[in-house]
Amino acid sequence: IYIAYITNDSQATLSDHVQRLHSFANRAAAFLSHYYENYAVVRVGVHIGTIFMGKLSLFGSSLSFVGDTINVCARLCDAANPGEIYISSEAYGKLHNSLHNGSVVSFTAKGKGTLRAYSIKLNTFQDTIDFHPGHCDIFEFECAILYADVVEYTKMATEMSPDKAFKILSALYTKFDAICHKKELYKVRTIGDCYVVSSLSPMNYSSFRNLGEARAFNLLSMASEMHEVASSMRSKNKKIQIRVAMNYGTVCWSQIGLIKDACYDVFGDSVEDTMKMQSQCKPGTTYI
Repeated sequence: IYIAYITNDSQATLSDHVQRLHSFANRAAAFLSHYYENYAVVRVGVHIGTIFMGKLSLFGSSLSFVGDTINVCARLCDAANPGEIYISSEAYGKLHNSLHNGSVVSFTAKGKGTLRAYSIKLNTFQDTIDFHPGHCDIFEFECAILYADVVEYTKMATEMSPDKAFKILSALYTKFDAICHKKELYKVRTIGDCYVVSSLSPMNYSSFRNLGEARAFNLLSMASEMHEVASSMRSKNKKIQIRVAMNYGTVCWSQIGLIKDACYDVFGDSVEDTMKMQSQCKPGTTYI
């Protein structure tokens, strides 16, 4: 889950922002501890910095945000132990007056070398939260899942202005959206420079459920076209390359949380395996 703290409170300082994110992390841990025996299923990364926000697609109204700040935050979260918050040195500097129990840790982050952070144990605040389990409809069926991302987008984004990096990604993903629409596939989401598509969704499952293999082939065909589109675009006179992974298996779909739009999200081992495969892909290839 990515949370960006944005406010129009002109009196709020950067320290206020970080403290509120820290409080949110603790409350998230408390919420899960109400349903799980061990609240350590949560791990959190907190970082501060510049991001660029806007629409990345033809469809949907949600905003996406990109930038190196997002990548560093993700690396912090990946490195954190269950039940801990890893706070970057920059963010911790805004919190040092209110936090006294942070221990310094160093870790190797993909594409970032060695990073230093402060590790803080999550609290539960069990007595301060009124828990109301939300209702969500869950759909479970087999389908194909595709993950794609831009090779060395982090490096690209650091070598140009945030708005230019965002415009390149927006132009690329707008073309991906057109392919997705043409092939009647379902765009699940974008996460930074990661683009996720499914061969089926809860909205079209009843119409296409007997065409599983054909729908999967449509997704594979989309992967081929995505490579062609990416290679036709350039950044600093270099062809843009993407990495794509595709998997097939049983997944669960649902609209999660109180703040909902028309989108469904997808979960399951098949989704996790696709994401892991994609991270290992060679540039310009599709792993299946």
